[in-house]
Amino acid sequence: MKTAGFSDVQVISESVEKIYTSEDEWWSALWTNSMRQLLEEVENAAGLDGLERFRIAVFERLKTIRQADGLHQWWPALFALAYKPPA
Repeated sequence: MKTAGFSDVQVISESVEKIYTSEDEWWSALWTNSMRQLLEEVENAAGLDGLERFRIAVFERLKTIRQADGLHQWWPALFALAYKPPA
């Protein structure tokens, strides 16, 4: 950002906890973010049957981290703030 002429550059790290009420809700959410690419790679390499076997294995693993109110996942984000004087 400094190379582009910005000054007073600040990077702020924040995260939010999302609680999914079910494994299906969690799985559906994966298809709406950057994880989609990895799931598509599994599907391309193993086919629909392979993706389903992967989903079943993941759901079994999720049982070990499930809490009383659902599946907790932290989503981190970095925000960059800066000032660029008018040209």
